Amino acid sequence: MKNLFSLNLVNLALIALIVVPLFSSCKDPEDPVILKTGTELTAFNISAGGQTFSAQLNADGKTLEFLVPYLVNGVVFDQSVLATATITFTLSEGATSDPPSGSSQDLRTDLPILVTAEDVTVTKEYIVTKKDGTSSEKAIMSFVLDIGEDEPLECEIDAVNFVVYYPRQPESVYLALSNATPTFTLSLGATADPETGVARNFSPFEVDEDGELVLDDGDPIPVDPVVYVVTAHDGSTQVWTVQESRRTGKDITGFALDFFEDELPPHDPEGGPRGEIRVSSLSEHADRDAKVTIDVENGIITYELPLMPEWFDKSKMVVYPSYINFSDGWLNCEPHFTDALDFSQDQTYVVTAEDGSTKEWTIKAPTLLFQTQWSKEYATYAGSIEDGGIQNPNSIGLIGDYLALGRTAALINKDDGTVADKKLNVTDIWRSNSTTGPTAEFRSQDYPFFITNDDAGNLLSASLSAWKNDVFTVHKWSDPSEDPEILMEFPTIAEGETAPFSSFGRKFQALGDVNGKGLLIAPDVQNTSSVKQYIWTIDGGEVDIENPEVLSTNLPASYSYQLLTPLGLEPEAPYYIGTHSSSINNVNTYPTFLFGDPDNTENVLEKAATPFDAILGTASAHGWGNLVWGYQKLFTWDGKDMVATLSGSYGYYCFAILERKADDTHVVVTSGTIPWTSAAYPNTNGTAGFTMEKVGNDVVFYVLLTGRGIFSFQLGKF
Repeated sequence: MKNLFSLNLVNLALIALIVVPLFSSCKDPEDPVILKTGTELTAFNISAGGQTFSAQLNADGKTLEFLVPYLVNGVVFDQSVLATATITFTLSEGATSDPPSGSSQDLRTDLPILVTAEDVTVTKEYIVTKKDGTSSEKAIMSFVLDIGEDEPLECEIDAVNFVVYYPRQPESVYLALSNATPTFTLSLGATADPETGVARNFSPFEVDEDGELVLDDGDPIPVDPVVYVVTAHDGSTQVWTVQESRRTGKDITGFALDFFEDELPPHDPEGGPRGEIRVSSLSEHADRDAKVTIDVENGIITYELPLMPEWFDKSKMVVYPSYINFSDGWLNCEPHFTDALDFSQDQTYVVTAEDGSTKEWTIKAPTLLFQTQWSKEYATYAGSIEDGGIQNPNSIGLIGDYLALGRTAALINKDDGTVADKKLNVTDIWRSNSTTGPTAEFRSQDYPFFITNDDAGNLLSASLSAWKNDVFTVHKWSDPSEDPEILMEFPTIAEGETAPFSSFGRKFQALGDVNGKGLLIAPDVQNTSSVKQYIWTIDGGEVDIENPEVLSTNLPASYSYQLLTPLGLEPEAPYYIGTHSSSINNVNTYPTFLFGDPDNTENVLEKAATPFDAILGTASAHGWGNLVWGYQKLFTWDGKDMVATLSGSYGYYCFAILERKADDTHVVVTSGTIPWTSAAYPNTNGTAGFTMEKVGNDVVFYVLLTGRGIFSFQLGKF
């Protein structure tokens, strides 16, 4: 054991001799420090004049090159700002530079930068140098030709084909063009040969000193187009030619006509003043009176006149276009658009393009003339018609030379709208035994309540059951001075009831000839939950009183309806046009338009919405009104099935004539609006109506706008 212990002590002593020196050597202050030798310079950026540039190290490893653009934001860069450029860069760890990063330096010339490594024994010199940018742009930017006239010629530049076009000129200008002085601008840094301001021969054909064309075998001798060589800043070139424009545009793209009550004013190049009536192709003229349609493919311009005022006649159609626009490249128009032409007839314009090609345009005369013949305002009638004046009539009819008004028996001269000196003879149909209603001083329901005409011109009137008690009576006049005859009497007390129908007979009408073959139609519009039409047939002048056909509908009784039979005199294919019973001032109520079987709801057209909106427009555009008074008339004109209808809303009446197409659609032929307000024109009954007659090939309408007056319109052909 003793020997083993001695051996371990020896071993420990040896280990100590080895380990202790190792620890002592780490703390030797005389050990050398190793310094870094890196001299890399990276991320070199330059700020000058609000611009930042980056320098790239070339392949030689020491040249830092940055590009100075020729143009900055379209302006030649001012290199003077490089005199105070700020440089920033990154160095190897521990390295320093002269000049340092962040300093301001003059980079207009080469700048040496000495980078010293951390151990100071290693250095590297870099050279910062600029490279001037350049531009390859060599465009002609603007070109004006001075030909000695008041206005120089502004030229059009085709930058794709490197051609400058000056507007085509008449031969009288060729002499001036042969020695014209151009003024033009180029891309920045570019030059031209010849330079701007040098006079040259721009004439398309040779001319002599008197300006006459020089001919060769009768043909003018063309002159080669003027050529310019434009050199860019970088030395590249582009050849440009200058020649007379030869574009092909010859379309009319906009057109308007104004019609004036007074003398036609002189032509105004700004397109005014506007006349009382304007037709236009421009959408910004949508508030005006009628639309012009331009058929570019066929070169045809069409329009229809709106309702024309009384002062209008064909002489007012001798006008010039108040607005006309052509496609680019047109040269002239013959006749000139400042010439007044008679647009009541077809007119032709020939438009010539710059290349000499032509296109013929036809302005079609309107086929229709829808014109006010006369109008008599409410003030004309106030106090002149006994028993209530014009605010009380609810219908209008024709008899001889007169218009007869329902509820008043007043007669109006149909040639001028004045009040006649006599009234419709109603002595024998005055009833004084009404149990309710007006006093004896004014028995509006005891007069002929609702007036209409049959196809043969007989004047018919119907009573109203609410005031006539138990009998619905129809009278017929052939002479306003003679007593009428009773055409039919129909009891209005239903079987098993003691009270009469409450409102039987409104919107009474006749179809066909009551002296021969026809129909009498009277609706019961308020007695039951659905509207019924009572239809009596007439054969040989005899009315089948006891056996009316009762046509029921599924439509609410709050509406009143008129039956129209466009196909013969049979009610199998009726039209119903309804009027909501709400006030004319209620703009939230709308009429309903139906056709065909009234119980077939699939035939309802826009029920509970404004009908014909797409055709006539909305109320704001003076289109279809909220009320249709049940006044619609079917007639044939110009070989077409037509519907005339009257509607209204607060603010205006709308009278429209529509063509009925084979597919049961309708197209507006013409329409017109007449302003109306209840404050200015009292309409205590919310009623209106019209009648019509053919005069030669024209149709004349007499429209009663209750509370507003009577208007006569004529529909004719040019």
